Amino acid sequence: MIAKQKRSRDRVKIIIKTAREILKDGDVSDITIAKVSELSELKRTSTYKFFPTPDHIKIYLLNELIHECSTFMKSNIKTHNDANLQSVLDEVVTILINYFDSSVPAKKLILQSSIINSDLESLMSLSEQVNKYVSLNIDLPSMFNEKGVFLVLTQIIISILSLNYKMDNELNNVGKSEAIRASTSYLIACTAKE
Repeated sequence: MIAKQKRSRDRVKIIIKTAREILKDGDVSDITIAKVSELSELKRTSTYKFFPTPDHIKIYLLNELIHECSTFMKSNIKTHNDANLQSVLDEVVTILINYFDSSVPAKKLILQSSIINSDLESLMSLSEQVNKYVSLNIDLPSMFNEKGVFLVLTQIIISILSLNYKMDNELNNVGKSEAIRASTSYLIACTAKE
């Protein structure tokens, strides 16, 4: 955590909330120290104290959004009878698309931006939820480095959705189908007996 005292934590929350608001109508490049300070009614020195550059704000918010995505995934976990791997991954991709469709800041910062410095803890949190969803519905064979496999699987899905959003300015069935196909192929390759 950047701030330890309640007053400092409150200021960080205000800065991040302001950055989210900027993303609702603006672009990632609109998140500047000057604009965040002005809209949050904090002095620039206060903003600089917690976030020395705009990229620090973006990275902090990026990690927060990935954690939200993980929580969204966790709240949508369901058990399906007679599920197969492709149908379960279809559900995983659909849940992720639903999250991005419900969060303009996440679409802009995670899918559209070139900011990729999320911390491993954030990505692991999301990949663990993907792993739980798949494992709840499919009896996967044991695999080498299961956590690593699901971390890569999650990155594959997000990368394809990102490309889809950048190309079409929306998440559509083309991106969804490709994310399902690629993630299914990857997971089958990782679980295949040698």
